[in-house]
Amino acid sequence: MLSDKIVRFRLTEHCDRRYINLVNSSPFSRRYYGLMAGGTSGSMKNVTREQILNLPIPLPPLAEQHRIVAKVDELMALCDQLRAQLAEARQQHAQLATALVEQAVA
Repeated sequence: MLSDKIVRFRLTEHCDRRYINLVNSSPFSRRYYGLMAGGTSGSMKNVTREQILNLPIPLPPLAEQHRIVAKVDELMALCDQLRAQLAEARQQHAQLATALVEQAVA
């Protein structure tokens, strides 16, 4: 998303870097960056370092940040399992459809 920007964040011990990464990747943050982006070309919008650093980030207590990160990890693992099950179901459906067609024409 920000391939030409390198910004080093110096976080306090009250911030979980994984939580900050989740917030920075959220739809809220994407909207913020979209509103802040400037530039002369519609396809080459840009945000400044200051705009990146000024992203408003809700900061719950550290334990809650850990809980949020763990829950997102858990949900992403579930999504991965569901994608794998869907791929397997599609493969089985294709095999069944092929077998049915072969039986029908035999």
